[in-house]
Amino acid sequence: MNSALHSVYSAGPCRRLIAFLVDSACVFALLLFESIMIAVLRPFRESMTDREVLTLGIGISVAWVALPLLLVMVLPVARGGHTPGQLICGISVVRELTGEPAGLARAAGRVLLLPLSVVPACLGLLTALNDPLRRTWHDRCSGTVVLRGPHPEMDPTRCVHCGYDLRGSLESGRCPECGERFLAGVACDALRSVEEERFC
Repeated sequence: MNSALHSVYSAGPCRRLIAFLVDSACVFALLLFESIMIAVLRPFRESMTDREVLTLGIGISVAWVALPLLLVMVLPVARGGHTPGQLICGISVVRELTGEPAGLARAAGRVLLLPLSVVPACLGLLTALNDPLRRTWHDRCSGTVVLRGPHPEMDPTRCVHCGYDLRGSLESGRCPECGERFLAGVACDALRSVEEERFC
């Protein structure tokens, strides 16, 4: 696993909001481009049958919504760990307990589950303010966490919340001192390398 992931913090709401606004602007720009293309292609519909027009209309409607989300919010997270907005804000999406890349299924799940966090009066987003890993409902359901960049001064063998030595405490995924969760897979790799260095 990438050693840069050994020292990370959960991303705060301000960074996430700015990243979301940037991503929304990217999606809007793609929707605008698609709308222009649809308007340009409209004259060609006159020579088509009703069935062809219906089939084309359904295909265009699906692509009009799905393509921007796929290009901006799913594929970049699945491949690089961040959307364009998240890249600008220095944050990334990883699997909750291992710190590995989210992958296509989880990235798509986050986007599909986003309404779960937004629709009920943004309650799913507000829960991030009280969550140790600052997860929203769609983060929890997709098993992901949003992290901000590496901090070399941090010791990966210690809890980022209270500084407790995590060696020998990896099975629960929670710090025995403060009870906060940590990225177990990342900590395991870091502590394993520490133990290997001790005995080598």
